[in-house]
Amino acid sequence: MLFRALKKFRLPSLPSLLPPSSRAIVSNSILSNVKKNFLFPREFHNSQTLRSSSPFYLKSEDTDYSQSMTSKLPEKIQLIAKKTAEMENSIMMISQTQGSFFALLVQVLKAKRILEVGAFTGFSAACFAEGLRILGNKDDSKVVSIEYNKEYYEIAKNNINNAGYSDLVELILSDGASALKGMDNSKQFDLVFIDADKAGYKNYYDIILERNLLSDDGIIVVDNVLFFGYVHKVPKLEAEGKLDTLPVEFRDHFIALSRFNEYVKNDPRTTQVLLPVFDGLTFVRKNI
Repeated sequence: MLFRALKKFRLPSLPSLLPPSSRAIVSNSILSNVKKNFLFPREFHNSQTLRSSSPFYLKSEDTDYSQSMTSKLPEKIQLIAKKTAEMENSIMMISQTQGSFFALLVQVLKAKRILEVGAFTGFSAACFAEGLRILGNKDDSKVVSIEYNKEYYEIAKNNINNAGYSDLVELILSDGASALKGMDNSKQFDLVFIDADKAGYKNYYDIILERNLLSDDGIIVVDNVLFFGYVHKVPKLEAEGKLDTLPVEFRDHFIALSRFNEYVKNDPRTTQVLLPVFDGLTFVRKNI
C-alpha cells in the first residue's frame, strides 16, 4: 500500500531498502526507483562474502508477498494506515508488515507496559495496543506514546480513539527527553520503541537506561538505524573527508545514526543486534 503511495517519487538510486518508516519528510533527491531491488545494500550483494551468509535482494513483489502471507491487522488499524498513506509525510509510518510484527512481538514478550518515543499518526501505537488486547488487557497494560508535533499528536489521538484503543494508549504531547525524565520509574516498561528525531536517539537511549525505565527482561527496539542504506557509509566518508558527498537533506540524520550505532555497539551496559530489515532495526537488552 505504501509503495503505491510512493510512486510519485522518481529518484536517482537507492543502495538499500526504500523504508516504509522514516521520521523525516523524504525529498526527491533521496528516494529512488521504488520498483527496483531494495532492502539490503548493493555493496553487500556485490561483496566477496560467502554466498551462504550473504544477504540477498528483495523486490517490491517480495514485500507485497510477505505482507499477503502475514496475519492481517484488524480493519480499524488498517484504516489508520490507509489514512496516513494519504498524508504528505506518509513515508514516516512503519509498514503494515512491521506493524503486524510489533503486535506479535508484544505477544511473544508477554509485554504489559510499552513505551514509544515518536507517535506520528498512532499506527504503531495501535499495533502495540492490539498485541496487548490479544494478551487479554491485563492490569496495568498500557502503551505510553510520546509525540512532540502537536498536529501529529491530535491526529494520533483521533486515530487511537476511533480505533477503540483509548483504554490502552496514553498519548503525551512533549519532547522525548522531557517526557522520559518526568516518568515514574517505579513502573518499568517491557518494550520500548524509539522512532523519533534521529539526533535525539542517543539521549533517549541514555535516559531510558539511566532512569531504569526498562525492565530487566525488556528490550529496546530502535528504528531507521540503516536509514536508506547511507548510515554504513559515514565512517569511511568521514575518514576520507567526504561527508559533504552525502545527500544534504539527511546528512545530519546519517551522521547522528552512525554515531548512535557505534555508541550502542560499545556500550557495556547492553547487548544488541542490528537487523538489516525494514529500514534497520536494532534490538537492545540490558546486561544484568
